Formats: sequence, C-alpha cells, structure tokens
Amino acid sequence: TTVSSSNYLDDVHVAGESHFHIKGDKTHSFNWEECGLRIHVEQGTIPSSSTCQVGIKALVGGEFRFPSNTELVSAVYAISVSETLLKPIKLSVQHCVVLKHKQQAEYLSFAKSPL
Repeated sequence: TTVSSSNYLDDVHVAGESHFHIKGDKTHSFNWEECGLRIHVEQGTIPSSSTCQVGIKALVGGEFRFPSNTELVSAVYAISVSETLLKPIKLSVQHCVVLKHKQQAEYLSFAKSPL
C-alpha cells in the first residue's frame, strides 16, 4: 500500500506530499526542502532491474503518541515504498530546536514505527 492510497492518516494534518521513483541500478538523492527532509538511496537498494515508487507525507499535527515529557520539534514523516528494500535508505531531517548547552543534545531522539 502506498501512502497516497491509504486512509490511516485521516486524523492528521498533512503539510505536504511527494512521490518519486528510484531505479535499482542508480544512486538517488531527493531534497524536499520545504518539508525539511532529504533522502539518499544507494545503488542496489532494490534489484538492479527494478523501479520503485516512494511516497512521502509530512505530518505536522494529529493524535501522535509520544512518551511523557516529549516535545515534537519536526514533522512526522510517513514514507512508503512499493518494493522490499535490500539496503536501508538514509534520511536527513531538519528540525527547529535551539540548544543552549551542548549537553542538551543528549535529550534529542528519533522514533520510528511501522504503520
């Protein structure tokens, strides 16, 4: 199921949506600057003879469940792919947080969850 065809995001605010294709015999980089996300896909992430669709939604509001004392400082990204990945893809997320002391960085964390 691709992100665009699913209805599990009905209760969230979608800030943006994008799709792109990757080919297994090439390296790809995708910069979605307006939603603060960069994706890098290495050659061989899918079989070399395959093409895969990647769907992304940037979510900025909704009924997300986080541990207590957690503050969301970036969008939540729902990412789907149409093929099984042979290698992980690299995500770079921009976020808005001011660290006044270097020690505060140890409190930053990232969460991932299957949908």
